[in-house]
Amino acid sequence: MWFVVIITGIVASVFDADWPPAEALLLLFWLALCLWYQHWRLLPLLILSYLLTSLHLASLFHQQLPGHLTGKELLLTGHIVEVLKETAKNTRFLFQVEHCQNLSVSRERQNNKRNNVLVLDDILNVEKTKTEAGDGVEQYHCDFHGRVALNLYHYSRGISKKEYKQGKEYKQGDEKRYKKRDRPLEPKVGESWQFQARLFPIKGFLNPEQSLYAMRQMAKGIAARGYIRSGDNRLLDEGGWWPQWLSQWQESARGYVQSLTDLRTNSVSDHSHSQQLSVQAFLSALLLADTQLLSSEQWQILQQTGTVHLVVVSGLHLGVLLLIGYSIARFCNGYWPMQRWSQVLFWQLFPVLLILPLLLIWPLGVAVQRALWMSFLLILVQVMACSPSPWRILWLALTGLLLVDPLLLLSPGLYYSVLAVFLLLFFVGQKASFWRVLQLQFVLFVGLLLVQSFWSNLPGSSAWLANLVAIPLVTLIILPLSLLSLVLPVEWLQLLLEQSILLFWQWLVWCQNGMPWSLMFDWSVAIILFCSAILLALPYLPARQILLGTVLLLLLFSLSTSDVPSVVSSLINSSSTLSDHKRRVFSGLKPGQFTVEVLDVGQGLAVYIQTRHHHLLYDTGPRFASGFAPLQLALLSRLEQAPGLLDKVVISHDDNDHAGALPLLQGYFIGEVLTGQPQRIKQGVLCGPEQSWQWDGVRFDFLYPTAETVSGLSDNNRSCVLKVYSLRYPDMSVLLTGDIEQPVEQQLVETQSERLKVRWLLASHHGSGTGSSLPFLRAIQPQGIIYSAGLNNRFRHPAEEVQARSRQLGIGQYLTAEVGMIRLAPDNNRPDGEWLLTTQQSQLPGRWLWQH
Repeated sequence: MWFVVIITGIVASVFDADWPPAEALLLLFWLALCLWYQHWRLLPLLILSYLLTSLHLASLFHQQLPGHLTGKELLLTGHIVEVLKETAKNTRFLFQVEHCQNLSVSRERQNNKRNNVLVLDDILNVEKTKTEAGDGVEQYHCDFHGRVALNLYHYSRGISKKEYKQGKEYKQGDEKRYKKRDRPLEPKVGESWQFQARLFPIKGFLNPEQSLYAMRQMAKGIAARGYIRSGDNRLLDEGGWWPQWLSQWQESARGYVQSLTDLRTNSVSDHSHSQQLSVQAFLSALLLADTQLLSSEQWQILQQTGTVHLVVVSGLHLGVLLLIGYSIARFCNGYWPMQRWSQVLFWQLFPVLLILPLLLIWPLGVAVQRALWMSFLLILVQVMACSPSPWRILWLALTGLLLVDPLLLLSPGLYYSVLAVFLLLFFVGQKASFWRVLQLQFVLFVGLLLVQSFWSNLPGSSAWLANLVAIPLVTLIILPLSLLSLVLPVEWLQLLLEQSILLFWQWLVWCQNGMPWSLMFDWSVAIILFCSAILLALPYLPARQILLGTVLLLLLFSLSTSDVPSVVSSLINSSSTLSDHKRRVFSGLKPGQFTVEVLDVGQGLAVYIQTRHHHLLYDTGPRFASGFAPLQLALLSRLEQAPGLLDKVVISHDDNDHAGALPLLQGYFIGEVLTGQPQRIKQGVLCGPEQSWQWDGVRFDFLYPTAETVSGLSDNNRSCVLKVYSLRYPDMSVLLTGDIEQPVEQQLVETQSERLKVRWLLASHHGSGTGSSLPFLRAIQPQGIIYSAGLNNRFRHPAEEVQARSRQLGIGQYLTAEVGMIRLAPDNNRPDGEWLLTTQQSQLPGRWLWQH
């Protein structure tokens, strides 16, 4: 019972609405002590776990980057903790700041002195000291000692690191231009460095599927992000022997695994280059926890078949390795009996010591931490000759994990790992058989659907079949062969390993192609399936066949596909039609009502509009060079639960920040795209006034452009201007303006002044000074203006002059970079249809928003 009480206190502290006053915390501590002395136990444990977690969170928040240092020129001194990613273009690493100097304040101070301006040190929030050289130069120290993620770009005035290393021939005179400080820096783990950098707070995108990013980064100890600038960057110390040895061990392990795959392919294998890459990617992920070599197609296959846990380092791998070590220890114990306590302890710790080289390489994820906790607890109870139940050990391990790191509550891995072990414990002590293995696999598949549904990560229908073969293939064949190949690099052994890995990928592809049906269901079905999984796990259950048939029917009616056999297809399509009708009719919107979601996509625009029965997407936001687009998590994860949800797509114009993610909509929308630049968009149609329409009592009118007005204009001034308004509720209206500039605004004011009046306005060009002119704002007379822009963007959107105009007219202003996704939805408490504005930031617990 005390496990549940402690976990409840931790959960209450992490998700508490706000920070209590310090006096209240002291009073709670005093109350817990008094109750403890009165022989109360549960309530004091609840209070103490709440207070301990609050103290832990306060410490993490205190380490975050202070607001007044955002974007400032800083001189950082510290050491390299970990290299996160290294490419030909840049290196990303964790840097522990030990000393911080604000160069921006120093320059401002010097300018103020030149201008005879007096600035108080307490206003600047800095500390003035003298340099060690005693030269009288003032330094301004910033009170920041957190861990930061820095990007080091490998270029030196246009020459990349790769070209620099290859010794490219420079033009005559380059030896003078490329000074010593311009050479690429190569920081290594453990080294002490001095960097000139700019730092920014960890924020991420605030959307319904992305609200936990900043907290997860904080849980990893990352207090800020930034990039290194050219300046006084130099190596201070090479560091101690342990970080260097650890880094060398990790690099040698990666090189050894790489050489093994190359040796197999070059000497004994006739497989193609793509097959070599698939084998190499699998081994790198399995042995080195390096998933960078896995392609997007391979990730998709793993996610659809529910086999990600077999490739990335998980508790399953650690459990198999510990079992191998325990078997070796038992075998050795038969020849060398354990007679002393020290010998008993050594052989009990032998499995952990055996995998210690791998633990030095693997990241300590949630599953690995949970497995290690349970292993140490099992060792402890065996040494102490105790015999607690496996359930108690699981609860104790979970409690220990959350006490050490309460923010694990925000990690999906915690729920996957703990719930999987919870279901496995039902089978402890049961007689092993083939049918029992089938039952176990089916229970895990059905039971974990609850967690996968919550985190919007539902697998395909082939997951059960794929895991049925893939789990024993990886744990009993591939993993032991991989470890054996590291010790005995024999060609036939390596060839067998390669064939096993290729068989693994071929099996997953066959399962995905053979059962291409995705699962879609709501929370109620997920809870029913979870309860059914627990009942099916019980050893003695009457009417098991009836329950099993019910579960199979629920799964059958949750399938969604177009190529299912005819008989099954009729059943599925009828159930899908019913569920789709229920989703559309009971969406909560009445005729004439609609919702507007301005998604947080950084420096870009994406607006999702929903009426009673229809859905529209205006712009898609950007897509980065890595291929990632914010829309993938902001909206597409929701669309995956109901394919074909989008009825229309509007692309204002072809700039990347508005149309970058358009190719990702393939599969979610089929049809013509309304756009201001149809010649550049596939299946594009000009968004002229003739394209206006009406849905469910909501009118969609294009005010601009027309075929006559777009010729000779810039891309921005070709943007679609869309007015959406209700025919029943006059206060429900919004104007989407794309990136139009003041000449187009003036044209609209002169030709369509009366039609411009709306309650809400999406600022043109993210709030740039080139748009949102004063006459335009006066013609619209909006209640509020919304800026869709990135945090601390280099364009400084929204512009100061635009904000000043809005303040002059008394218009409310909202910025997605500050408050996340902005949602306009009908207020059910008001019969006149007034919109209620909510932000994604307002949905978060208050204590998560604490700042310096």
